[in-house]
Amino acid sequence: MLLSEPRPPLAPTVGSRGTSKRRRRGPGSTSNSEELQVASKTDRRPPTRTDAGQRSSIQRAILAAAVGNFVEWFSYGIYGYLAATLALVFFPQDGTSTGLLATFAVFGIAFIVIPLGGVFFGALGDRIGRKRVLAIVILLMASSTFLIGVLPPYAVVGVLSPVLLTLMRLVAGFSAGGEPAGAASFLLEYAKPGRRGLTVCFWHFSSFLGNAMAGLFIVVLTTMLSEPTMQSWGWRIPFLICGPLGAIGLYIRSRMEDTPEFADLEAKGQVASSPVRETIAANKKQILQTAGAVVLQGVVFYLILVYLQTYLTVVGHSTAFASFSTIAANLSAMLVIIPFGALSDRIGRRNQMVAAAAGLVVLGYPLFVLLNSPNLVWVTVAHCALAILLALFMGASAAGLPELFPTRVRYTGFAIGFTIPLALFGGNGPAAATYLISATGSTLAPAFIVIASALVGGIAVTTIRAKSGHN
Repeated sequence: MLLSEPRPPLAPTVGSRGTSKRRRRGPGSTSNSEELQVASKTDRRPPTRTDAGQRSSIQRAILAAAVGNFVEWFSYGIYGYLAATLALVFFPQDGTSTGLLATFAVFGIAFIVIPLGGVFFGALGDRIGRKRVLAIVILLMASSTFLIGVLPPYAVVGVLSPVLLTLMRLVAGFSAGGEPAGAASFLLEYAKPGRRGLTVCFWHFSSFLGNAMAGLFIVVLTTMLSEPTMQSWGWRIPFLICGPLGAIGLYIRSRMEDTPEFADLEAKGQVASSPVRETIAANKKQILQTAGAVVLQGVVFYLILVYLQTYLTVVGHSTAFASFSTIAANLSAMLVIIPFGALSDRIGRRNQMVAAAAGLVVLGYPLFVLLNSPNLVWVTVAHCALAILLALFMGASAAGLPELFPTRVRYTGFAIGFTIPLALFGGNGPAAATYLISATGSTLAPAFIVIASALVGGIAVTTIRAKSGHN
């Protein structure tokens, strides 16, 4: 009988007093009052070993998912922060913005293969498990980024230089296609009910952290090294760092167990044999809902947290201030994303995403006006405000979008819905903004890209049933 359970009363019997005395004298016996004290202490004990083990598993899952996402967004960030330098290294110079446009075009062209990687790795992850696929993804992603750091410049090998750069970006894009849906599914399937928003938003937390660390690293690097040195070899350092970062991530992911939900499917023999066909046949609406939301998320993310680093220099601010503002925006989003994830567990994902989309529609243009202000404080405030509105949306979408799909095809379904609009709109946002400014002569043109994407995302998430928005 457990000590915490009440003991039935003992009826008085002949010799009971003697029995009581013998029990008190026994080396292992206790009185009733002592038993109650032990029971009370038992009730106040910390969670059981099983609870502690579950918490530990969730924490390891968060680390495993976050480290790969950190590497992905660190590599995206350093490419964006170094765009002006990479344009000088990898492309011929003709005195115009052609080199910069080409640099962003290479950034965008990698997104063409992201859906291919998403479908490939998504289907593979729904067949063989999330863990093994995520290990493959981080290996490819980190190694291709590392190899960019050893590429020869245009001045040495001519046109071969941008060709090799494009090839490495294509490999990185293909592998990155399997990262978001895999990381989100991995965390969602480890999370406790009622805490999914809080748990899964660490996926986005690592995105902001990776981008912010990329910016801080570039600021330190450009402060320590002269501009000619940066163009000569300094730009290589952050790309080379992705090698050891990827090795650490591979080690962590290879030691994780697969998610309990996928393990349960395997045990029951219910793993999808044809995830792509099954997803398209049964989850068309969920794919469209996800795609609409990602139009907002992808476009605004790349414009606000990658492209604005260059945009602020175009409108007359210094490179140092542009870096500071972009880092501040990333840190602002990073600080609020976890509370916003927890908020979505309380008020519902759909309501929160609709509110964020409405905020971007209403405030998008005024905030871009402030970005063109000579007042550096107002510029930073506007930049951070845009990032916080984005974080409000992403705090809910982190769990809200993968939740739309059943475990059996979650990796595939979320990958299709996430990567296709990301490829068509998200990664090409910086190139589109650069073109619009050149074509219209107005530095406010990118604001309309933000507003249009927010309208699309807002309309899409209103079609999500409220009960799908929270646990």
